[in-house]
Amino acid sequence: MTLLFILALKSLKDAYHYRPLEIERTTERSDLLTGVMLSLSNPYAIAFWAAASSTIFVSVEGSLQWYHFVIFYCAFLAGAILWCFFLASLVAWGRKYITFTFFRWVNVSCGVALLYFSFRLGMDLVNTFL
Repeated sequence: MTLLFILALKSLKDAYHYRPLEIERTTERSDLLTGVMLSLSNPYAIAFWAAASSTIFVSVEGSLQWYHFVIFYCAFLAGAILWCFFLASLVAWGRKYITFTFFRWVNVSCGVALLYFSFRLGMDLVNTFL
């Protein structure tokens, strides 16, 4: 609850005192390739989908054959790779169309949402003990 509240205050403070970041290019590598590699090598995503896929197979009624697993994992891998390229492309090419005002509104929106979640979590905590 406290962490959410602190994050909300920082987000609102950043929206009010917005300073654009000065980013220096440190390598000659492509931003797109860097984004794709970061997305594909994220161990949390691999662990999440490994757990989610086993839950999906358990929830399916009837018997599954080995090729059902192969089809599912090939489709999942293709979808994950396409998603990584899509998000990396969106960041690489969409960055020039996003203004500072947009980021200010994103910070305000996130700050208000985090304040709401912090308040709700605090109220749930109080109600639990009452």
